Amino acid sequence: MKNLQLFSVIFFCLFGRAWGGDPFLDAEEAMRQRQVAADRVAKQQSTIRPLKIVFVNTKRIFSDLKALEGGRFASDQDVINAANYAIKKLAEKNDLDLVLQDVVWVGYQLDITSHVVNFVHKNITANFDGTPVQAIKLGYVNTQRIFRDLPDAKDAARRLELKYRDRDLELQKLARAAQSDDRLKAEFEAKQSKFKADLAQDQQIENGVVIEKANRAIKRLAEDGRYDLVLQDVVWVTPKIDMTQSVIDAIANTK
Repeated sequence: MKNLQLFSVIFFCLFGRAWGGDPFLDAEEAMRQRQVAADRVAKQQSTIRPLKIVFVNTKRIFSDLKALEGGRFASDQDVINAANYAIKKLAEKNDLDLVLQDVVWVGYQLDITSHVVNFVHKNITANFDGTPVQAIKLGYVNTQRIFRDLPDAKDAARRLELKYRDRDLELQKLARAAQSDDRLKAEFEAKQSKFKADLAQDQQIENGVVIEKANRAIKRLAEDGRYDLVLQDVVWVTPKIDMTQSVIDAIANTK
């Protein structure tokens, strides 16, 4: 750093006047700005704290509250509103940073679902620490890559392609004919609609088989690896916690 600062001073001495400024004052200002920036970073780092992350199972909250408080709520929306209010109050009381609901896998220590139910049912406001993010083991699964690279998913795609190839060719032929014959347009639209509906249904069935296999593999890997949380929909993730290939390998090796 000293050599860099000395170079800056020499550089401004040689060329500063050509720019119309005082080289010594310019160099001093540059060093002052660097110090201000360093102080700002140090202050930010001193205020950073571990995140407090928890999880709620919204389906379980809904079903438990319906069973416990069926006559209390006039509509399903009232149940949802009560649950959201409870989550908000618990988050504020316990100074939480993040409450998750859609995850692939979560450890029991992060699950505050029962606290939410108790808050609504018995007006019990729980105190809990919330586990710092540095202390939990995170994993990530790229579901798109599983459908793209998993042999089972590729086999399913090939089966669908073979099953619908002839119907697809027939539709293409009918579409060309309908361009010059208005009487065939209605027939084309009806067959196209049926084609899409049948394909979507078969895709849902095939995808469901793959998803079930993936969920079993994720659960097994998470339990064996003592993961606390496995995410699937994120904006960005470090490759260090990406367990997608492990999931693919686990499914491929389970026959």
